[in-house]
Amino acid sequence: MLKLESKIACPICKGILQSRSESLYCVHCEVDYPIVDNIPNLLPPNDKVEGYDYGWYDVSYFTIAPYSPYCATGSEAPIADNRYKVIKDHIYPDSLLDVGCAYGLVVQRCLKDGVFAVGMDTSQWCGLQGLIDGHYVRGTAWALPFRDKSFDVLYCDGVLEHLPENLITKVMSEFYRVSERRYLAPTYCADADHHLCIKDFNWWLERCPPNTWLSKESNSFEGNSFAYSEGGEEWIYQKGQA
Repeated sequence: MLKLESKIACPICKGILQSRSESLYCVHCEVDYPIVDNIPNLLPPNDKVEGYDYGWYDVSYFTIAPYSPYCATGSEAPIADNRYKVIKDHIYPDSLLDVGCAYGLVVQRCLKDGVFAVGMDTSQWCGLQGLIDGHYVRGTAWALPFRDKSFDVLYCDGVLEHLPENLITKVMSEFYRVSERRYLAPTYCADADHHLCIKDFNWWLERCPPNTWLSKESNSFEGNSFAYSEGGEEWIYQKGQA
């Protein structure tokens, strides 16, 4: 927890948090963030985003078809293996943050490889599955609860399409703020209920900050299951200066 505490920050002001017995406290904002079952809850207080249902993304998303096959530990394991290999092939990270980590399978692979990693999701339920104890926090992509440039790599898979379009600029700014390099894999197919921002590859590439790899892999819904398209996965590098 000590190394984790050296990286987390108030999601509102980005200031340092004081550690208490069962919470983390921001003196500047006068907000107490509870630690429940060893999981820091760093969701912005009273946060409401139109179209984003915190309750749905706590448990239902991970347990109800057609989403449950996608999120099941077994079916996702090969994808996590491949994604971690992609990152290591480009650069061996010193540290990694997985935004929207679900069970934290990529974080698992980092930790087994000796790389410090943190998984973040809005769900308390996912953290309670116990796959990355002590390396999981609750937070949002649009108000990341971490200090500036606190991670070497930020990884985000299958998350951006769930956010309203009007938040994407802010999210990309937050991604750039907390990390040196980024690996992003949005979904390019529509789901009327919960995919709020479906855009093509070039749209996402234009909005990526410098030093970001963007996946061209296309995900698709087939019947009552969620499946990655067959074939190899291509990543495009967005190079430049901020």
